[in-house]
Amino acid sequence: MRNSRLVLFVISILLLAGIYACGQNDNGSNESGDGSVASGSDSAVAYTPLAGGTLSLTSGDEAPIVSIAQFDAKPADFAGLIALEGKVAERFVDQFTFILVDCATEDGCGNDCCSKATVPIRLTRDRYEGELPALSDNVIVIGKLALTATGYDFDVVEVRRGDDLLLRRRS
Repeated sequence: MRNSRLVLFVISILLLAGIYACGQNDNGSNESGDGSVASGSDSAVAYTPLAGGTLSLTSGDEAPIVSIAQFDAKPADFAGLIALEGKVAERFVDQFTFILVDCATEDGCGNDCCSKATVPIRLTRDRYEGELPALSDNVIVIGKLALTATGYDFDVVEVRRGDDLLLRRRS
């Protein structure tokens, strides 16, 4: 009887520790490198995911719009020019990096503990003009995806939020 109580106690502690850890970044805080708290905010405007469609670029090219979930399931299917659609879950201004999650999954999630695929977008500040998207922004990241022996390279061309151009690679 005493051993079963001890086991239940240990399991309870582990569950509480897991709940506490949800939403924290690598340094154990829930701040996202820019001092803002990395929790989703409720948007007054509902977002309709565009994945499955195509995006016309100013160059005249078209790129398929791919959700984070689609990309995570089989990135090899999307080699070449793509428009990756996601919601900004975290941002690290000092590293010029942000983390995308699937728009549809995130909007249906009641807390930060949902199981979700993430895609980090790592940029080099001197190669781009503009600013990182804000937390909870729904964005489309346009770039060229190349498969490598260890995974993939995603060479970002620009980042858009709706019709707004947030970031663009310098010429």
